[in-house]
Amino acid sequence: MFELNSKKAFKMLISALTIMGTIISVKSWPCASPIRKVYSRENSDVVLRFSADFSNLNSPRLFDINFYDDSIKARITYNPDKTSTTDALPGVSITGDTAGNVVVTLANVQQSNAGVYTLASAGLSTKCNCLYILGTPRKPTVTVNKTPSVGESVTLTCSSTSTTIPSNHSLSLTYSWRVDNTDNPGGAKYTYTPSKDKLTVNNIEKEDANKQFTCTATEDVTGGYTSSRSDTSSFDVYYGPDNVAFSPSDTSYEKDENESLNQVTCSASCYPTCSFTWTKTETGRIVSNSALLNLGRLQSSDAGTYRCTATRTGGEPQSKDLTVNVICKY
Repeated sequence: MFELNSKKAFKMLISALTIMGTIISVKSWPCASPIRKVYSRENSDVVLRFSADFSNLNSPRLFDINFYDDSIKARITYNPDKTSTTDALPGVSITGDTAGNVVVTLANVQQSNAGVYTLASAGLSTKCNCLYILGTPRKPTVTVNKTPSVGESVTLTCSSTSTTIPSNHSLSLTYSWRVDNTDNPGGAKYTYTPSKDKLTVNNIEKEDANKQFTCTATEDVTGGYTSSRSDTSSFDVYYGPDNVAFSPSDTSYEKDENESLNQVTCSASCYPTCSFTWTKTETGRIVSNSALLNLGRLQSSDAGTYRCTATRTGGEPQSKDLTVNVICKY
């Protein structure tokens, strides 16, 4: 029986294998489908499983366990009666049963151990395991699709990427949200995509602008790691004009001719800030393009109704009227 004295000895052996005059190269052996995928955290023991081919087993048949780095650290020889003998270097164990189930255990794997492991025998198809070493997903980022207005919906997206190697693992990420101090709030207010990468906040209210959103990402596999928490995100809410009001709050004045009317300020609840115009309704004439109405010393022609209109881009204008009655003393 061949003794596993060193990695170098194994490489020399495999390089020397000749079948029908052709040198067999480890790297050129194709993997028979399917390739078994094995996922593990670092510092864990990993079990690789292979199926030995017993077809035409008329003499002892050697199977080599070829590692990710093309080294051979374990082997099993099956006899025609399907009994077997095994050899392995330290840190590796190998067993095989009479059904051809070969189990290879690797102790305390590290990221550097990730890659393809094969069970190979000259002239037979190669069976493969791909070992993936799990990593922590990168810290997520949160993006918002728009600045919503009251009554609309807004969608926040949590994005992260895997650090598991090799990178062809095709594992997906699932996400978890925290809104203020509540994890994954539900109800009609909050809806999610199946993986929770997108959170939609429905029927937006002004108060939603004060909420804090964070998320985490978890790799969707047994033993998958969870990322650190994203930075806090929030969004503005467009609203208004609402609650048009005057300061002073009076909506009707009666003044003598030549008497002054103190300045009146028009206000409204808006985000972003509203713009204001004052219009004399009887003539349609704009008397002020600001929130301030300042008529000064009144004349009889100043009598009438003055309308303050608050406007915001994307919002419905809102108005409020102020009446001025001027008394003539003739």
